[in-house]
Amino acid sequence: MQEFLTYLIKNIVKNPDDVTVEEILEGTTYNYQISVNQEDMGLVIGKEGRIIRSVRALAKSKAIKEGVMINVELLEPEGSTRGRKEEPEAEAAPVEEAPAEEAVVEEAPAEEAMPDEDLA
Repeated sequence: MQEFLTYLIKNIVKNPDDVTVEEILEGTTYNYQISVNQEDMGLVIGKEGRIIRSVRALAKSKAIKEGVMINVELLEPEGSTRGRKEEPEAEAAPVEEAPAEEAVVEEAPAEEAMPDEDLA
């Protein structure tokens, strides 16, 4: 499976020499951690995550055929700040609850039914 994932990813990226696929066995599940060059992350993820989802689907199909359970994870490159916001933590101000007010519901006047007019 590791060779299969390596083959797939290397044929997607522009820097195939930077592709590594690490296999970790946890219980009965094989975890595969894929690392690529930071420039290739967008190619591997694809538009709306379609490429990496397809890679996972292919790998899971092969795993079912082999009778094993797998998990495929794409690791962020080291030093990547994508998706992370480094902001100082602000102290939370105490929240005071406002007293509950009773809602006043007014009934709408009933509409009078219009009599049906005979057209004959």
